[in-house]
Amino acid sequence: RGNRALNLPTREVLALADPRWNLRLMPDDAVVVHTEDPALVAGEVRRPGAIPFPAQGGIPLIHAITLAGGITEEADLAHARIARADGRTEEVDLNRVLFGGANAGPLPAPLGPGDALSIPASRQTRVYVFGMVQRPGLIRQSGPIRLIQAIAQANPAQFGAVFDDAKLVRGWPDHPEVTRIDLD
Repeated sequence: RGNRALNLPTREVLALADPRWNLRLMPDDAVVVHTEDPALVAGEVRRPGAIPFPAQGGIPLIHAITLAGGITEEADLAHARIARADGRTEEVDLNRVLFGGANAGPLPAPLGPGDALSIPASRQTRVYVFGMVQRPGLIRQSGPIRLIQAIAQANPAQFGAVFDDAKLVRGWPDHPEVTRIDLD
């Protein structure tokens, strides 16, 4: 106003928490609102990008993920990472955050201005089981998977299955290598 500037606490003004911040504007007043750096959510979410801040401050991780459209099927929840605006980084197990319930323990601090949450793609092992099994198709498991585990999940109890002449195919489709396996 004129040659004077009045700095107001933006969050308190926007939250309408205190009526003294509801100032009457005069002709030729200039109002400048400085925005904070948004928080970012990247990686395996449906709508990665900037997350707007609510008037009350930080964004809990579960709300940030919801605002980003939720996680994808490929998300590796156990290895998410937060890069804080001050340069610190922390690894976060989002399984605890999303599914931990009352016994989850202390949760990570909410996202603040300039913070970024990154959710990587899963490190799952994927194998396909076809043939004389009750549930043919894709088998997924975190970490390595043994042949017998994959076959057990596909349930080989089909009449006519030939267990002594199974085939393991590696390197498909570029360099297929076929190995005969006797499951008996």
